[in-house]
Amino acid sequence: MIKLGILNNIMRLSVIKYFLLIPAVLLSGCATMDNNHRINSLDTTTANYRNAIRWGLYDVADNLRGAEGSEKNSRKLEKLKKIQVTGYKSVHKDISDDGKEAKQTVEIKYYHEDQMVEKTLIDMQVWKYNSEKKAWYLQSGLPEFK
Repeated sequence: MIKLGILNNIMRLSVIKYFLLIPAVLLSGCATMDNNHRINSLDTTTANYRNAIRWGLYDVADNLRGAEGSEKNSRKLEKLKKIQVTGYKSVHKDISDDGKEAKQTVEIKYYHEDQMVEKTLIDMQVWKYNSEKKAWYLQSGLPEFK
């Protein structure tokens, strides 16, 4: 009879351990899902930015900088209309440990309509994740086409 009581206590403790373990596993799964969502969102945002730069939609690219960094109505956006991008290639992307900042190095090939000489620039981009808006915003400026 005593052995049966000890066995029941051990079984109860095992069941309690499993019930305590379930929330921990679920929470870690939620964190992983949130991190995966952030990374997928970064990939989508940087692809949208690439397409905007590639097709000369500099106002759209500028919108991805957020309201604080935007250069709307500036002369710079007007000057960019004469730039034609012929290539855009991501060379390197690094994401911080917390998944809320990313640095991307991009090679951009372009020419100025008045010069017709293809040039290459390396654009060092810094992207930050806004947790409230659940969106990535470019912190560095638009590429410096010279």
